[in-house]
Amino acid sequence: MKSPTCFIGNGEKETADGSVPFGMIDLNQGRGERGSRYNQDHPDTSCESTSKSRRPSDIPGLPGMRTTNPRFSVFSGRVITAVVMLCLSDAVYSAAPGETLRRFRLSRAPNTTVWLTPDEVRFRELAAEMSGRLRTVQLMQKQINTRIQNNTQQWRTIQPLLEAVRMQADKFSADDPRRMELEQQIQRLSAEAVEPRELGAEPQVRLALIELGQRNHQVIIAIHWMQEAVARITTRYEELQGETLVNEALAKLGPNHRLGPLQSDFDEKLQRAREVEKQVLESWVPLYVSSGQQRVSGIVNQRVPGTFTWKSSGSDVWLSRSLARLAGLELNSHAATSNLRIAGRDLVAIRATLPYLQFGDCTLRDLTVNVLPPEAEDLGSFIGPDAFPNHDVVAAPEKLRLLLKAP
Repeated sequence: MKSPTCFIGNGEKETADGSVPFGMIDLNQGRGERGSRYNQDHPDTSCESTSKSRRPSDIPGLPGMRTTNPRFSVFSGRVITAVVMLCLSDAVYSAAPGETLRRFRLSRAPNTTVWLTPDEVRFRELAAEMSGRLRTVQLMQKQINTRIQNNTQQWRTIQPLLEAVRMQADKFSADDPRRMELEQQIQRLSAEAVEPRELGAEPQVRLALIELGQRNHQVIIAIHWMQEAVARITTRYEELQGETLVNEALAKLGPNHRLGPLQSDFDEKLQRAREVEKQVLESWVPLYVSSGQQRVSGIVNQRVPGTFTWKSSGSDVWLSRSLARLAGLELNSHAATSNLRIAGRDLVAIRATLPYLQFGDCTLRDLTVNVLPPEAEDLGSFIGPDAFPNHDVVAAPEKLRLLLKAP
């Protein structure tokens, strides 16, 4: 039997199975427009209508207006009231189950009668995206490697010629026309290739390295979220099974409607995600140059990516206040502080413990960090090799990498 349908107040109509198609018209909107359109499509063919429009008092059945047949007016009004009440009761009956489940933030899996929590919906979306994300990361890495190889080969060819032209230019004064011609030649040669250690400062290369780091972080953060979500999903379904309103709504929709999970395949999907993670995690992270400083990025507290200025020496880790807050790091106003001087500025930092900091396949746990004050936000965050006690960390700018060598 066809599911009962009826217009509901938000402009939609709903079937008894809880689905809500779009594009339906609200009965309380656009009356005048529909009325004029109806009159255009169905003109009155009587002779009277061609000479004058009908007055409201000439239209039978409108309550409160003079009509030629009062009995017909009362009868018509009762019929209209009965039809409206029937339609409204039908709408409440058919809309209630789906609306009830949606109030519990449940949504029906496509082409099924299974109702899922938001966490399970997101879990399955991320699982389906893993292979595509891995292919994107691998393609980007291949393009960067190709750029490194091409630049290195071109530099080997250009470097001797570039040095010869520079030596020739040095023989002339700054205002000599011959020097100006040679300097233009130097600019043309420099545009073809750069010294390999300076490749990370090239704008296009820098942007590519930043995006590569972001793509890596998205995969790793997504997998961390999936691992934590499984327990939440199970617990939430157990809670929903005890909700009377949910059980009644499912019963009204039909015997085949039920709560998730859609399938018992969480462990299988997590295993596939971990295989992707192994291919994404490397013993290095992208290294680029911005504002004359070497930069790298890592994952802070398994939650957010963070950019760090790489210092060739030093043991302390400095976090900007904004990054600490995004990572959910609790700052105790009574905690120990550190006085430091950076870029000619005297600052007071709060010492805190960072549970988790990851660079590539290297994970630092329970790390003591210094959180900079808000007025030092422009300085960003810093990290050096001494923060990696179990790794030999070396910057390799010619490879566009910060190498993380395990002992």
